[in-house]
Amino acid sequence: MDAGNSRRINYIVGYAAEHAAGRGVDRLRILDLGCGVGNISFALLQAGHEVTGVDLDDDSISYCREHSSFDRATFTASDIETLALGQRFEMVVCSEVLEHLPHPGLALGVIERHLEDGGLLIVTTPNGWSLWEQLICRLAQGMRRWRLGSMIYGVARRVYFLAGEGRAAEAGTYNMKSGHINFFSFWRLTGMLSRNGLDIVSREKQGLITSIPPLRRIDRWARAEDALAQVLPPALCGWWGLVALKRRVA
Repeated sequence: MDAGNSRRINYIVGYAAEHAAGRGVDRLRILDLGCGVGNISFALLQAGHEVTGVDLDDDSISYCREHSSFDRATFTASDIETLALGQRFEMVVCSEVLEHLPHPGLALGVIERHLEDGGLLIVTTPNGWSLWEQLICRLAQGMRRWRLGSMIYGVARRVYFLAGEGRAAEAGTYNMKSGHINFFSFWRLTGMLSRNGLDIVSREKQGLITSIPPLRRIDRWARAEDALAQVLPPALCGWWGLVALKRRVA
């Protein structure tokens, strides 16, 4: 797993610990939406929490089930936008997911319904107006609209995954079809959260240049740029991590 993913996972696990301490409990009931092969879920399980992981991709969910040794873990294959588990959680994680969904507003409504009043949401997503997203991800999106382009995109993704489980674990998923189809501005994203009863209480940012996936491997450079990103406007950063609380009903 690369250093960028490790920092993101540590960021999420750290907030889970703070939220549990604030509630005076040792563990939280956590819903991990778009869990992929369970990188975040397993880290939260190792920290002692109870986790329900949900992902649309059957292969990723099968991987999670085969590699899980925790009795506090449940992994379910489901469309996030129509999810109805019939229970609420103290924390929801939605990391690197919203940019892949056709209707992210529906997903935020699902999150709101599955989150307890005063519950914590952690959402992470790239800046949709960064150069990487606009040039590379939009190009990939356009390619998939055409038969030949879709074939080329599929071959490229399969080549990327030739390393097998190790590569899937690094990428976070076995899903080779789902690219970025939403390109968020910071204000669009925060507005969507607010309209769904979620108030931002904290935010983390990553550097604009080293948010490009291959460059996240240059750890010292990435750490230096991330430190600079904390004092820059969100639009000049490459990635955002937002922590939000669900409003309590009076």
